[in-house]
Amino acid sequence: MQSIESKSEIARWTSEELRFVHRKEVLEAEVGAAMLDADSGVETTADERVARLLSEQRGCEVAIQTARQRRSEALQAKRAAEVKAIQDRRADLEKEQAALLGKVERHRKALVELLGIEITLVSVIPGRHSTVQSLAVQISGLDERVRRLEEPVPNFGMVAVDNVRTIDALIEALAAVEGVIPPLENVLAWAKACEPVPGEAFRDLPRNYRLFWTAAGIDTQQSSIFVESLCVPGPIGTYSNRPMGLNLQSGTFRATKPQSAAF
Repeated sequence: MQSIESKSEIARWTSEELRFVHRKEVLEAEVGAAMLDADSGVETTADERVARLLSEQRGCEVAIQTARQRRSEALQAKRAAEVKAIQDRRADLEKEQAALLGKVERHRKALVELLGIEITLVSVIPGRHSTVQSLAVQISGLDERVRRLEEPVPNFGMVAVDNVRTIDALIEALAAVEGVIPPLENVLAWAKACEPVPGEAFRDLPRNYRLFWTAAGIDTQQSSIFVESLCVPGPIGTYSNRPMGLNLQSGTFRATKPQSAAF
């Protein structure tokens, strides 16, 4: 239950970031219109309106950064909860191992007394582990999981979504990433930069998203949007005189300008 709640909290702050990104976009358009009205004298209160809109726009920027910070905190809290659960499980296994070793030692001493010689217990069946050894393996595996969880949260990654008609599925995939993700404002800008005619080229056509990023920002060389229905026919076959499949590269689109890092 804790894990599900933690994932929901991480996704929640991604959703909040997106909400304020969209609000900021709307405000930018409103600010532009208000500034024109102020310059032309169309509206006597235009200056006040511009100031109010700019203040709200700055508020959106703060909200976006706060949402990203809270997502990071939720991710850290999830990791901490997982570490605690693993450590509790490890403690239980250690108690079970200690109790079993105690029983083994008592039986070993009884055999020593019965046979009159020192005895060492050794597992001799290849590929088989005793219960004690199996417990040791489990404990070691838990230690490795804790070690990975205590490493810095990764600030690089890749998400892929196929056969979707909007960017919503890509945002949902990013929300589920348990690491630092690019600012959603940059993701939306990248998607627009991939379209030859922003907002028109892809329309509602099915597409595949591939998004790669590092601490430096979105990797525009590896990241792409593939739209099969925009592919042109492949080369003409020598013998068939017909197109050989599709030219996949013609339907693969990449951003024509780099995106800001601002992680």
